[in-house]
Amino acid sequence: MEEKEINTEQEKSSKLLSIIDLVKLVRRHLLFIAVTCLVVVGIGSVYVFSLPRSYTSRVVLAPELSSKTGGLGGNLSSLTALAGIKLGGGTDDAINMEHYPKVIVTPTFLADLLKVKVRPQGKRNKVTLQEYLTRGQKAPWWSNLFPSSDEEKPLGTINPYRMTKKQEQLIRELKGAIFSKVEKTTVTITIEVTMQDPEVATQLCDTIRTRLQKYITRYRTNKARNDLAYMEKITKEAKEDYLDAQTRYAQFSDTHRDLILSSYRQEEERLENEVQLAYNVYSQSAQQMQLARAKVQESTPAFTILEPAVVPVKPSAPKRMITVAVLCFLSFFGSVTWLLLKQSYRKHKGNNPQATDEAGE
Repeated sequence: MEEKEINTEQEKSSKLLSIIDLVKLVRRHLLFIAVTCLVVVGIGSVYVFSLPRSYTSRVVLAPELSSKTGGLGGNLSSLTALAGIKLGGGTDDAINMEHYPKVIVTPTFLADLLKVKVRPQGKRNKVTLQEYLTRGQKAPWWSNLFPSSDEEKPLGTINPYRMTKKQEQLIRELKGAIFSKVEKTTVTITIEVTMQDPEVATQLCDTIRTRLQKYITRYRTNKARNDLAYMEKITKEAKEDYLDAQTRYAQFSDTHRDLILSSYRQEEERLENEVQLAYNVYSQSAQQMQLARAKVQESTPAFTILEPAVVPVKPSAPKRMITVAVLCFLSFFGSVTWLLLKQSYRKHKGNNPQATDEAGE
């Protein structure tokens, strides 16, 4: 027991001595550490304060999930969807919520988005997003040291299926400014847009939200709208057939009013049956058309905006003060580590017998 206590006290004393040695080392080389920290923080500050500030706007919406299985089956599908397991039944959509973030960053979606009109902060006139990204954004001062020869060339109309190198670079820049994710637990979609102008970020975020809703609505109601268009065509043709049969029956009745021959009566009865048959077809088609319209309304998803896009007040990047603090810590830690390694190397070299004998000779 006494030996263990002695060993513990020796370990504590050695740790205390190492801390004291470290403090003495820092005090001896305080000027070196201070200069290193000032140089690193100064260079880092010049870099981070030269970067243009950017603002992030976000919107959170909850789309309605369509499910054709009710009761226990629908509830079970919902529960398994939260766990990432997909069962048969449930929704028959080929594009579910997990694919929506991929839709937003497709080249066709982004190329169409570049045509949107936005109004930068402090400007009266609207410009296209393409013009804002190419002319309205700030760049660090060092980007002007090596100007590119292609900067003055116009981009022209962007074809998402055949783009030039500069157009592809602009699409990648826009893609990097958009972030979207799907929360399975809360069944919500979050869209974030980062731009140098807070007004442009908010307008673009709301535009993406609107276009995504239209895309989802078109996809969900595509079959129902096709069925409705078909039923409208059938109903129109049935109405024309009914009106034609009614006209022929009226004309025959007017021209053969006083005749009592059996052949005329049979013809009149036949025309009357055709009118009734055409009316029945037209009536059923009209009912089916009304059901198709109701199906379109039923298939149209509802969206709840949980968090609307608002103009951000504080910039989201770069984090200047945090960056300066991290650089200060890293420079201090790095300089102290360098001094410790240097001191350890000297001690190792001094305690090396071979090095001492060579020095004596």
